[in-house]
Amino acid sequence: MNEKKSNGFAALILSVVVALAAVFGVRFAGGTAALAGETPEGGSEGGFTAGTYTATEAGFNGDVTVSITFGEDGTITDVTIDGPGETPEFGGNAITELQASILENQAVPADVVSGASITSGAVIAAAQSCFDQAVAGGGAGGSAAGGQTYTATEKGYMGDVTVTMTIADDGTITDVVIEGPDETPSIGGAALEQIQASILENQAVPTDVVSSATYSSNAAIAAAQSCLDQAAGN
Repeated sequence: MNEKKSNGFAALILSVVVALAAVFGVRFAGGTAALAGETPEGGSEGGFTAGTYTATEAGFNGDVTVSITFGEDGTITDVTIDGPGETPEFGGNAITELQASILENQAVPADVVSGASITSGAVIAAAQSCFDQAVAGGGAGGSAAGGQTYTATEKGYMGDVTVTMTIADDGTITDVVIEGPDETPSIGGAALEQIQASILENQAVPTDVVSSATYSSNAAIAAAQSCLDQAAGN
């Protein structure tokens, strides 16, 4: 086959591939994240591991936390997005819109909401992280061995304190992450680390605050208790 015929044949094959891609809705680059229920690259046979996955990103006026629950069939059954510091008419509206979009379309949105790009970007990044955790089969804060992950946020001394707790089916606390990015590292931050270690080691929420970090401690304790209350209600 000469070069001219070879190039023509290659062009024909490429056009057929592109046409098929258009029919089946395949995106080659710049597309949205994998849909729930599909088997994304690196995913398990069912696509996403059942459980609740949580991720937090910095929004415009504070942290934005996304929790996504995947059912046994890999579909998204619940989406919760918390951004208590965001302005209701801008960031708040964007959060509501994106929350509905994820649940309805079973996918991470590709575009930010006009007028709230920073908040939207935080939601999209956190939601993508939840998808990535589900693909990984329960890693990085997701559910493991049939357990569930619960999240709660309380006001600390300098800003929001978010507790993410993973509880196995037998009631064991398998993972605790406490985030307070605005707290003073040497005082509030150190207190959060201490409480985080205490919860995991003692399998219970501390009853006493850390000296010199009352506000931060109270926020972490209240949020951790809220996580336990959520687990008890399921």
